[in-house]
Amino acid sequence: MQRYVLQTTLPQLTNVFGLPPTSMQSLKPNFNTAPGHIMPIIKLQENAFNVESAVWDPKRSTITIDEVLKKPNASLIENPCIVPVSGFYIWKQTVKDALPFYVRIHSQPILGIAAFVSQQEDFRTHFTVLTKDANVLVQPIEPMMPAILEEKQYRAWLSGSSQEIIQRRFPHNLMIPDMTVFRVPDLVNDLANNGPELLQPIPKVRDED
Repeated sequence: MQRYVLQTTLPQLTNVFGLPPTSMQSLKPNFNTAPGHIMPIIKLQENAFNVESAVWDPKRSTITIDEVLKKPNASLIENPCIVPVSGFYIWKQTVKDALPFYVRIHSQPILGIAAFVSQQEDFRTHFTVLTKDANVLVQPIEPMMPAILEEKQYRAWLSGSSQEIIQRRFPHNLMIPDMTVFRVPDLVNDLANNGPELLQPIPKVRDED
């Protein structure tokens, strides 16, 4: 996952994750989230879900299931978090340029992406997104996709069962019947663009689309 979208409100986020009252005053939408951006994550503190801000680690923005299983990093695995997203972008590589697509689950306005937190030299909390082999809808465009948690997995992921969930490789999380993939404007390629127009579906305009 190279970029994602979070378009929601604090009340909606609180409702989806069962969060207690939060000290966050507002939650601005981000239609072009990239590594280095500061975004909300969900953690478990004193047996309750809590939301806090963290930096999407620009040095290690993602880690694959295979990397985790081949070289277990205890300090990473022991610090799971959930990244709330509305959807994510993928790019189809062509001879000329990369074509952006947007992926969302139309039955879920907010998805919980499996991730890990770490403390870096800047003394801020950073997060790294877990990725897995793409399903049949995403694979023709990109070989990998974020590991999407089911709502019933949220507490297990945060409370010590992350290793077990990883070993199962998220086999039940294909979500194909509820998944939508569509072309979006090339505007998303430029991080200076960050608005709802990035999610406007566009018709096929080139043979390679």
